[in-house]
Amino acid sequence: MAYQPFQMPYRITGDEDLSTLARKINAIMEGLTFYVNQLQVYENGIGVPTNELVEVNKDSWSAVATNFDTRNDRISTVPADPVIAADGSAIDHTINTNGSADISVEWSFDGLGDAYNVDGFVVWVRSGDTSGAYAFGTNPAEETDHYVGAEKRAIIFQGKPANKYYTFGVQAYRMVDQDINADGILKSAIIQPSIAEENSYLPSASVAFAGDVTGTVAGVPGDQISKVGATFIVGDTDTSTNIKRADYVVPTGSTSAQDTINQAINALGAVGGKIELLDGTFMVSGSIVLPSNVTLQGQGNSTVIKAIYTQSVPIAITNSDTVNGNINICVKDILVDGNKNIAQLKGGATGIYFAKAVNCNITDCQVKNFRTYGVYLNESTNNIVSQNTIRDIGITTGTAHGIRLYVNSEGNIINGNVLESVGGIDSATISISADNNTVMGNSCRGAIFGIYVLSHHNTINGNTCFESTKGIYLSGGTNNDVVGNTCRLNREQGIYVAYGSSDNSITSNTCSENSQKTNNTYDNICVYSGSSRNNMQLNLCRKGSLANQPRYGISIANIDCEDNVVTNNDLLTSGVTGSLSDSGTGTITVAGNRV
Repeated sequence: MAYQPFQMPYRITGDEDLSTLARKINAIMEGLTFYVNQLQVYENGIGVPTNELVEVNKDSWSAVATNFDTRNDRISTVPADPVIAADGSAIDHTINTNGSADISVEWSFDGLGDAYNVDGFVVWVRSGDTSGAYAFGTNPAEETDHYVGAEKRAIIFQGKPANKYYTFGVQAYRMVDQDINADGILKSAIIQPSIAEENSYLPSASVAFAGDVTGTVAGVPGDQISKVGATFIVGDTDTSTNIKRADYVVPTGSTSAQDTINQAINALGAVGGKIELLDGTFMVSGSIVLPSNVTLQGQGNSTVIKAIYTQSVPIAITNSDTVNGNINICVKDILVDGNKNIAQLKGGATGIYFAKAVNCNITDCQVKNFRTYGVYLNESTNNIVSQNTIRDIGITTGTAHGIRLYVNSEGNIINGNVLESVGGIDSATISISADNNTVMGNSCRGAIFGIYVLSHHNTINGNTCFESTKGIYLSGGTNNDVVGNTCRLNREQGIYVAYGSSDNSITSNTCSENSQKTNNTYDNICVYSGSSRNNMQLNLCRKGSLANQPRYGISIANIDCEDNVVTNNDLLTSGVTGSLSDSGTGTITVAGNRV
């Protein structure tokens, strides 16, 4: 049975207060309960429990490294190298009825100590037309990586051309804290087969096993092996430079490239797989529809999915089952252009829309020129939206969000994105209307709201919010952690905690040079209208030297803002009128503010 990896929604640190600690432990236990309920343990004929193995199809959630075990994040020991047998048994294959090959790769990883405490393995693949040994890193553009869990010792690549020469490598990895390693990950060396027959490997040379993955590979039950589906290549007749590589070709002059792309997706079948788009511009008049376990990958910004200008295209890319949901979809390395037609309200409305999607990834894409939304997750959980550039979203008369997390979209990670120029009467670069999400390391510029939080128990960490009306805006949100962000040069407030936003932690943020709309009018940090019991500590606020400067470093604006804590902040020269203004009730300010 397939199960999904559980990611810790919080990290427990030693300085939590009791209520925060209890809340985080409760969230972790709920996640663990869900995770355990997914496991169904059976005994097979040789006594191996089948939950030791998971079928991971194609480039699904295996497209990125996953922190399966946060308990090992403080281990600085480099992972040990996997071992690939040197007796010719590490790589096998079977030939399918359609002439393609299913290729299996096996390794071992046995030992004790920190070096063997890992989160999983990266299986590297490179294919070519000529034989001979290949060293990974020689030509990264020809290499693909597949991430599998720490319990795996074999993987099957399905539907591969049998007449290609394949080079495989296996690498152990462990996700760690960034003070252990700046990249957040430690990896072993990439270990490759040591015998010439397996480096490189030509499937048509010999058939070592027959049958399907419900059988065994070298005694390993099939359901303990990760499976990777077929890859189909799609090109555009008019714009792709190497069209001969394509399995599916968009006809010349077509403005409905989604039909060809969807045809290729449907050909993958239930096991899923990968659709690789060549360079070129794929004009679409409707949606590209992705089922579970499918990766849609381009060549970076040279692969453009572009909505036609003359009619409305509601969604450029979506999942196939928005009622019951999908899992393990990956969209990466594509430029998605809405080609918005503001005058006629045509072109693209939404770039990427997932509903009830679980464990999906949107990474290394550029999404631009859509009328309403760049990326929209609706009732979608445990997804990653990472390292994308999202810009030029919205029209002046409408609502627009760069990334939107809508109701019941929990456990998502929004990380390392660049968002800018999101326009409209109610716009946000990132909008969060769901609980228990992590928004970290994003650059947010040019909207009404930089990060707009209307929900609870979210972590807003390490973001830069500038040149919007409000940098970070909590509206009715409670129990959120807003920590380590930089908010500067915003037209009004740097951080605005308003309308009953209570029990939030606002710590270690830097807010400077805000109130750029009007001098001495808005504050670097403002608590407003019934927002109570917020904890504001270790923040740094400065007014700067520009013509327009903030009124106060921190302002508790209303009498109905009760029992807020404002201590240990550096507020020196943080406002024109003053450093700290307290019109609240029961505000605690006794400790250590530098004013």
